[in-house]
Amino acid sequence: TQTVSQQLTVSIFLDAIKDELNGKDFKAIKEIMKDYELEPETTKTKVIAKIKGFGGDVLSNILANILTNPTIYTGIL
Repeated sequence: TQTVSQQLTVSIFLDAIKDELNGKDFKAIKEIMKDYELEPETTKTKVIAKIKGFGGDVLSNILANILTNPTIYTGIL
């Protein structure tokens, strides 16, 4: 059940990101993530910078989508 739970959580996060980004921006994030295993800290810094570049509205919308997902929302309450 842990694997299923982890996959569901990852799916929720990816869906929230996909809902707020256009295809080009999502592809850019995926491209940055390819180096994660080799350079996790550098990759993290690049992802943060890229997301900040999208603007505060995009980041807040992603967070709102995650928090209001029924699976996450039920767990919070």
